[in-house]
Amino acid sequence: MHYGDNGILKSAEYAVNKYENAQKTENKNIDDISNEIDNIIKNSTTVGTRNENANNYSTDEQVIGTWIDGKKLYRKVYKATTPSTSESTAIVDISELNVDTQVNIYGSIFTPENGSAYSLNTCFGSTDTVATWFNKTNIYMKVSYTNRQNRPCIIVIEYTKTTDTATK
Repeated sequence: MHYGDNGILKSAEYAVNKYENAQKTENKNIDDISNEIDNIIKNSTTVGTRNENANNYSTDEQVIGTWIDGKKLYRKVYKATTPSTSESTAIVDISELNVDTQVNIYGSIFTPENGSAYSLNTCFGSTDTVATWFNKTNIYMKVSYTNRQNRPCIIVIEYTKTTDTATK
C-alpha cells in the first residue's frame, strides 16, 4: 500500500485542517453572537433596569418591567402613617407620578409595641378591616380597628405612567 503525497496521511492531514478551521469559524460565530447579546442587554434600559430593579424596593421610582400594553411598569415605596380615624382618608399624594394604570398595591402596618406586622387589605372580622387603594392622584386607606390606626406603614405601589406610550 502506498502512503505518498496522495495517500492516507495526506487525506488525514487535510481532514484535521478542515476540522480545525471549521471549529475556529464556529467559535468566532459564537463569540460574535454573545457580544451582540451583551450589547443589546447593555444598551437596553428596559432590560437592564428590569434585571437590576426586579427585587429592589426603594422610595425612589423604579422601572421593574413591562406591562401588558408594552408600557414600562414602575414601583415606588412610601413610608406613611395609617389614618387616626376609621374614615377613608387620602394619606399620600401621588399626583406627581402621572399614574395611568394602577397595577398593584401592597405593604404592611407595624405595631412596634408587640413587634407585629399586618398586611394591608386585610379583614379580621367585621370590626377589624384594613383597606388600601390608589387612584391617579392619591393613596387611600380605611382602618376600622383602633389598634391599627395611627401606625407606621409601608405601602408599595406598581403602576404605568401617562407619559409613556403603549407599544401593544
